Amino acid sequence: VYGGERARGLRTPPPKPPVRQPEATLPQTRAAAARLLPGCEVRQLLFWRYLLTYEKE
Repeated sequence: VYGGERARGLRTPPPKPPVRQPEATLPQTRAAAARLLPGCEVRQLLFWRYLLTYEKE
């Protein structure tokens, strides 16, 4: 996308979205989830997203 904009004469890249440091790492998140919801599963998805699955027994 930026290549097309550059070809039209835009000199600066478009602004990037704000990013901040995560409050907890994936292992810390998994440990907290396991403590609160025994038997749950935390999977890492695309683009720093997570999926927590839990089935009530």
